[in-house]
This record gives sequence, structure tokens and C-alpha cells, in this order.
Amino acid sequence: MHDAVVGVLAETCSELDMGVVRFNFRSVGRSEGSFAQGEGEVDDVLAVLDWIQSQHPTAEVVLGGYSFGAAMALLAAARVQQHLSRLLLVAPPIQMVESDAALSIPMKVIVGGRDTIVSAAAAGQYFSAEQMAVLPQADHFFTGSFGDLQKISHEFLQS
Repeated sequence: MHDAVVGVLAETCSELDMGVVRFNFRSVGRSEGSFAQGEGEVDDVLAVLDWIQSQHPTAEVVLGGYSFGAAMALLAAARVQQHLSRLLLVAPPIQMVESDAALSIPMKVIVGGRDTIVSAAAAGQYFSAEQMAVLPQADHFFTGSFGDLQKISHEFLQS
């Protein structure tokens, strides 16, 4: 929730006058519960989406995430894509999202060319070329690439 990459994404949304909800998954920070191998964490995303819809029933909802959060966002989106307007995934660990779910919502996947955790080549086999944006100099933490990350995110969210 307090990661620098998540901060860049939240700042980008705020610049576009989009409301932002950030949360910790179960067992992270002061959150209750224990790690649930991804299954329960997808439920966490779905619970937040339910809360957003109850508070703002007419709002367009963009779901996004970084690293583990991106994997959980993708898995949750497969279940509720009809309620989402866009999906923004940053460095999603592909090995966690083996799924045949076809998503029909606009999606942008941003990965670093020097990421040692999420392979840009593996992501390129899972996502289409038009969905992908590879920042050649970026590592998994997007060190020195926040400006590029913000620019791509801004362009995708504004379109």
C-alpha cells in the first residue's frame, strides 16, 4: 500500500481526478487474517470492489495493481470484468496468473526490461503486444523509471 510504485499509480489517478482506494491484503501491515496463497487475497480485492460499488454505484471502476497486487487484480477482474472499465497491471508475476479467462476490458500491462522477477518475454507470451508496455531500463521496482511509468499510466487512464 505504501510502495513507491503504488504511490506513482495513485498520484497519476489523483491527477486525473479519479478517486483512489489503496489497501493492504490480509496479514499485511495492520490487516487481520493470514496469507491465503492468493485465493483469499483475490477475495480481498473482490471485497474492496463490492465496497466501492456500494459507496459509488455509478462510478467507473479501474482496477490496478503492482506485482503480487497486479496478479490478484487480474484474477479478480476475470470474475467481475463487467463491473470494470479498465485494468492497469504493473509487473504482474505471470507464474501466479495462469488462467484462460478472456478479458474484454481495456488493459495495460507495464513491465521492466530488466525485471528479474517478472520476465518481459513471459509477459509478452501471456498478453498481447497492444496491451504491453516494456520499459527497457526498468527493474522490478522501476528504479529511475517513475516518470515513464507515470506517463504510460496517465496516457492509458486518460484515453
